[in-house]
Amino acid sequence: MLSQKELLNLPELLNAHAALIERAEAEQAMAQDDRLRQILERHGQVYRRHYGQLQWLLDRARGQGSPQLPQGDYRASGDGRTGGAPAAPDLTQGFQAFEPYRPAPAPGRRVGDRALALGCLEMNKHACLTATWTALEAAHPEVRRTLLDIARDHAEMAFELFQYLQERNWYAVPAAPAAMARQVAQGFPGGYAGAPAPGGTVPAVPGGGR
Repeated sequence: MLSQKELLNLPELLNAHAALIERAEAEQAMAQDDRLRQILERHGQVYRRHYGQLQWLLDRARGQGSPQLPQGDYRASGDGRTGGAPAAPDLTQGFQAFEPYRPAPAPGRRVGDRALALGCLEMNKHACLTATWTALEAAHPEVRRTLLDIARDHAEMAFELFQYLQERNWYAVPAAPAAMARQVAQGFPGGYAGAPAPGGTVPAVPGGGR
């Protein structure tokens, strides 16, 4: 039996995923790069599965629907668990190769691949946060698990888009100075890897005695 909060939250997520499905189809048509088009096509399929999972939860609350929840999970391409593009190179830090963003000068121009990918990245980040927060508010175990699975899918899709943008020098990640890393590490007990947690550790007693 779903709670009142769950019955109010699930339709909100259903509406959001219905919009995501339509947006994904429109964005696929606008994408000029084949790699980006393939990513958006895969993401559109995930949004459809999410919609089916959310609809299943509502149907089951009414005593309807199939007995089995639609299954599946998404992993960013290139990690060896899904098909698609090869693995992205290591994360690039700094602004040396970063290509500055220049808005299109003329109105009415089709959205470029960079703006498409960035928009989809932000959309998936927002969807991940929304699904996570909704899961934390859910009391029904199946609703909670399903929403956390949906949140993880959106996190993977966001990371895949980040990799795509990084490969094209469209997403700069500032490099942290080494001195800053040392300063942060020294602010915690031990200040080096392998240091004991606050409060110390209980020494082992030979022979298992107390």
